[in-house]
Amino acid sequence: MSAKFDNGAELRELLAKLMDGELNPGEARQLNDLLRRDPSARDLYLNHVTLHAQLERELGGKLSADVLELTTQSTGKIVPLPRASWSLGEEIKGRFLHPWPLALAASFALVAMISALVLLNQTSASAAELVRHALKTHAFGPDRRYRVEVKLDPALQTQNTTAPAAETYLWTRGDRCWIETRTENQTVAWGHDEQGQVWFALSPKVGARFDPQEARQRMAMFREMFGMQGAPQFAKCFDRLSLACDLCSLKVETLLQGVLNDFDLRREALGADNYLIHADLKPGCTNAYCRDAQLEVDSQNGVLQKLTVHRLHNGQPAGTVTFTLVESGDEPDSSYTLAGHLDADAVIYDRGSGPLRRGTLLMQFLAVLWGETISN
Repeated sequence: MSAKFDNGAELRELLAKLMDGELNPGEARQLNDLLRRDPSARDLYLNHVTLHAQLERELGGKLSADVLELTTQSTGKIVPLPRASWSLGEEIKGRFLHPWPLALAASFALVAMISALVLLNQTSASAAELVRHALKTHAFGPDRRYRVEVKLDPALQTQNTTAPAAETYLWTRGDRCWIETRTENQTVAWGHDEQGQVWFALSPKVGARFDPQEARQRMAMFREMFGMQGAPQFAKCFDRLSLACDLCSLKVETLLQGVLNDFDLRREALGADNYLIHADLKPGCTNAYCRDAQLEVDSQNGVLQKLTVHRLHNGQPAGTVTFTLVESGDEPDSSYTLAGHLDADAVIYDRGSGPLRRGTLLMQFLAVLWGETISN
């Protein structure tokens, strides 16, 4: 067996219950997940079912009710192994002289049950079931890297706001993510920490953090000190930072759960294994980050291959963002933190560092993201 599969005892127990007709719906889903997830589990399943089919065929038994029900759901008809009605002499002859009918009957049974347990989700799963499959996969699966492409809403473009000019990639693990933005001259890592602070590393030597609530507080301070002078540019910096976060960040679990709760779903087959899930906001429902989405899901493994989202910013359309899967792998835990992108002797500017130095760093960061400089 492969290194991935360490549930042999669990699988054997589930298979025994299946054959005895004692498998409940929760255990059936558990067995289905095991079989989909690992080829070694399917090998054990095939060996077990082959032996069971031989016993059923040769000893004149019948298939369990669970197997018949699963077979009916998968194929639309019952394909049981025929019950024996031979004499003992005929049984002996059939057993030793004519093995091919047994093999043929066992093959039909195996095809039917494999179809029921492994392929059922591909052929009859609802859009919601496919999204739930993706939710489970991304909650426990490896890290995944997506290419991020942004097309701003025309209303924002008329406000002299351009789409991010840099090349952007996002790593995600469950509800955590970090983003890598590249230009010809610079690469910046940025993301959110567990407290909701936005962080960025302009180089391995310098990084900064901003609290989302800080913008309003700083605005109030600037108005008190300078009236309205200076405040508009300061506000523009924070609004651009907020817009970049709304567009480019991705919390997969939160998004998928919101899709299940607040959106009408329909599926469209893209091939043997892939489905496109169309998600439209239900009447009367609200979502802070998107109004509709399209999710391309691999029904075999539940991986989100591609996601197109119409993003919102401050409740208004912000743009269309497409996340395309590039690779899967294992990122170190530290990569989801600011410190993970800095040298040990790097300087981190946070709220206690004063606004002037951080303001300069923020403008440099926004210049990388948006391809423009925001003047003081």
